[in-house]
Amino acid sequence: MKKSSENKLFNSQFFLLWQGQAVSKIGTFIFDIAMILWLKERTDSAGLIALILIASNIPEIILSPFGGTIADIFSRRKILIFSDIISGILVTGLSVVLFFDIFTDIINYILIFFVSLGLGICAASFNPTVSAIIPDITDDNKLHSANSIFQTTGRIAQIIGQSLGGIFFAVLGGPILFLANGFSFLCSAISESFLKIGNDKKRIESLGKKNITFFKCQFFEGYHYCHNNTRLKYFMLIIAVYHFFVAPLPILIPF
Repeated sequence: MKKSSENKLFNSQFFLLWQGQAVSKIGTFIFDIAMILWLKERTDSAGLIALILIASNIPEIILSPFGGTIADIFSRRKILIFSDIISGILVTGLSVVLFFDIFTDIINYILIFFVSLGLGICAASFNPTVSAIIPDITDDNKLHSANSIFQTTGRIAQIIGQSLGGIFFAVLGGPILFLANGFSFLCSAISESFLKIGNDKKRIESLGKKNITFFKCQFFEGYHYCHNNTRLKYFMLIIAVYHFFVAPLPILIPF
């Protein structure tokens, strides 16, 4: 597997991926808070907010098990770029529609639902692909540090994005923040376009026409591994229960 020729952890390829993720994630968390506050302001309906959040999370729940396998079959660089471009177009388009108040409220809510659904689908392929790329651009002896940096960056981005989202919403309003998130996706896509993943093309060519067979083997191998690992099953169950009780908090706090 081809690695970056630079010895330091923050080589050019790592930095391109990392800073793109940082900007994109901050924009996403700003969008999440702005969307909740905008819906609270316009509808005062906890049920509608919950429905929108379900739309953004259901695709990840259903599709994420396939995300890692998809990242092994197709070009990882292209998955990142197209996921960010599609997300950027969806959010930017939504911001324009809401800013100029083109449609009725009912249609606006339906648009927000489908934009959230689209973002969830993009995230379901995007997030596993990022995890798959990190070993491609990082030396083996620095892999743990690289993964830790990305995990820490995600938590910091959440704190910064949610904090800024609440503050800027009071000053700028929802549509402007949606536009900022759309630009953050597009900026991330531009950054990712400069990524050079040496084994990407070779890996796809080596599969040839065996993509579907490889997909089935990889997916069921992952399923059987999780099913046969008792500790992992209990860990996943604990995480599921935790999120079941914590998930309502973003909805309830604005009320």
